[in-house]
Amino acid sequence: MSIDNSKKQNSERSCGNVAAGGKENIAASEYEDIINMPHHVSKNHPQMSLMQRAAQFAPFAALSGYEEAIRKAQQEMEEKVRRRDTPVRDEP
Repeated sequence: MSIDNSKKQNSERSCGNVAAGGKENIAASEYEDIINMPHHVSKNHPQMSLMQRAAQFAPFAALSGYEEAIRKAQQEMEEKVRRRDTPVRDEP
């Protein structure tokens, strides 16, 4: 085995292209032609700031009013349990 082939095999192993047992990972080999290409930078769209990118992944309220409805249901249930657990006093 030449030095170049040895380097290539080590590189493939570290990148996950060769699975255990020496068999080539098919999914990784599908992208072999593009994996080392330079990152594309658009000429039409300016790059987003980190704040704008982070905002895309920030949590949001998909169901408006859901938290309030849960809180109200919890309070009602707690009140029912309180009433159920409160002993009834006999009036004299």
